[in-house]
Amino acid sequence: MAVCALALAACSGGLVQPSSAPPRQPAPVESHALKPQAEHEQPPAVEPATPPQPAALAGDDLWQALPAQFSLPEAVRIEVRRELEWLENNPKYLNKVATSAAPYLHYVAGELARRGMPGELALLPIIESGYNPTVKSPYGAAGLWQFMSGTSNKLGLGLSPWFDGRLDVIQSTDAALQYLAALQQRFDGDWLLAVAAYNAGWGTIERAVVKQRRNSKAIDLWSLDVSRETRELVARLLALAIVVREPARHGLSLPALPNAPAFERVSLRGPTDLRALARELNIDDATFRALNPGWRRQHTGPKVHAEVLVPVSKAAAARQLVARLPPSPVPTLVAESAGKPPASGKTHTVKAGDSLWTIAQRYRLNVDRLATANGLKPTSVLQPGQKIALGASRSAATSKSAKPVKPAKSSKAARAQSYAVREGDSLWTIARQFKVTVKDLQRWNRLKAKQDLQPGQPLIVSPPP
Repeated sequence: MAVCALALAACSGGLVQPSSAPPRQPAPVESHALKPQAEHEQPPAVEPATPPQPAALAGDDLWQALPAQFSLPEAVRIEVRRELEWLENNPKYLNKVATSAAPYLHYVAGELARRGMPGELALLPIIESGYNPTVKSPYGAAGLWQFMSGTSNKLGLGLSPWFDGRLDVIQSTDAALQYLAALQQRFDGDWLLAVAAYNAGWGTIERAVVKQRRNSKAIDLWSLDVSRETRELVARLLALAIVVREPARHGLSLPALPNAPAFERVSLRGPTDLRALARELNIDDATFRALNPGWRRQHTGPKVHAEVLVPVSKAAAARQLVARLPPSPVPTLVAESAGKPPASGKTHTVKAGDSLWTIAQRYRLNVDRLATANGLKPTSVLQPGQKIALGASRSAATSKSAKPVKPAKSSKAARAQSYAVREGDSLWTIARQFKVTVKDLQRWNRLKAKQDLQPGQPLIVSPPP
């Protein structure tokens, strides 16, 4: 078996016996944010130092070049074996996250190499966010590195009506690597403890270390009294590194990824209409937003010093355009009140990924009323180009033919309970993202065991209120 080499237990020197417990899925992804009791604590400071400058990763395929930077200690553990077996049995998951990582992995790996940090850390966003910089958990964590607002503020990631630094690829990566480096220093150079602290909060891991010292016991991750979720997250990272190092040995393959930058930074000279900028450069909206998710609106606002990311092929044209582009008028921010529906007769044209739930959230409408007004069910799958009536939803929902519905408790509650299915999603990947079980999703959404999901389909992803 491919994982037989993992049968030795590092802590005991003996053979690990196969578990008699029934097979289980790996624990859902956990946010790395500091625990509530530690949020008031200042993240450990990094001592200023000049990082080593290793040579650039060699080779044409980034996935094949990345293992040259791997340096985490191998842990021959039953936890790693379980995670490895799961990856071997779920090749679609690895292909999905490998594809999602394509625009960002070269930059993250290059930053790790520049700072002399383990290359395995480039795989951490796979676990945290599926390498999707727009992901927001119901608990408030956001971005590639899943920062909570309290932690991100302490690390200098700004949040304004125009910009969210947690979602910005450059700023969030810089903050995450600084934080991980500080944690590694705090825990005497132990990278596994640093990753554990990134997940559980450094105060939690420090207390576990103090307890071990007090009892004269070993101080390593596998000996500490930490949660199963934290232990398994580290095991998952190590299992991913094993697969990336030798995918064929485990019956897996990774889609080839050019070992070259996918984007370049372009500095803007003043307030800029981002939609117009992308249009002038002939960059499609999806590509531009994927590279610039930190900009919350289609404008940089009054900020003078700002930058955007553009595909490498567009960088030269972008710099020429920016040099002659006059500042754009800054739009007025409209207060976001939840009780004011759109004007009568207004419609929304469905785009790929839209669902009745996401449309209702966008226009602050009740999803059941919106569905009734359009002769649909809340779970109806929408087609790109389809027109959805917005302003009429209020009157239609109160007509005699409409079924009475309970108003949503709050927009915050609605966001915490729903998710619009995206291309390539499965119940398992969604369950990991929202820290629930597949059985929970099936029960809350009345789904059959092998029911296919459709892009745009709304799912309840947390216990109904």
